[in-house]
Amino acid sequence: MLALIRQKHPTIPIGLLMYANLVFNKGIDEFYAQCEKVGVDSVLVADVPVEESAPFRQAALRHNVAPIFICPPNADDDLLRQIASYGRGYTYLLSRAGVTGAENRAALPLNHLVAKLKEYNAAPPLQGFGISAPDQVKAAIDAGAAGAISGSAIVKIIEQHINEPEKMLAALKVFVQPMKAATRS
Repeated sequence: MLALIRQKHPTIPIGLLMYANLVFNKGIDEFYAQCEKVGVDSVLVADVPVEESAPFRQAALRHNVAPIFICPPNADDDLLRQIASYGRGYTYLLSRAGVTGAENRAALPLNHLVAKLKEYNAAPPLQGFGISAPDQVKAAIDAGAAGAISGSAIVKIIEQHINEPEKMLAALKVFVQPMKAATRS
């Protein structure tokens, strides 16, 4: 499926959010080789902390896939430096601690983390985790983030209309347009 998406849309970035068990399944290097083959641009392995990431990030870089790292809201200076050093593509800046989901609104702003990440030349920070409304996107941008990620809200729309593709696309458009507009205001 990813190869078809890449073929149809050669310039749209394709990023995966994975858990380590899926990467380990066929071997770390083979996973990233497959990612490169189908045109994946980046992979965030959510349950692998920076300090244990060497085999993942090395395989990613060997196969021209950007390793993405999570920056938690309580990151200390050492962790921020590691994220900046090892990450490529973008930095996933967590809005708050806890579990994801649109029903749990993001805690904003995170200006201090954005400033530190920029100071350490990290990949551009994209704020995510509980982003479900245009005002949150605007606040993230105003705090210096390069963008915002709204995964759970998108997944919820897809789940609601999984058997009705036209309604799904219409609902996604209604959701995405004001979110995108908030990046420009």
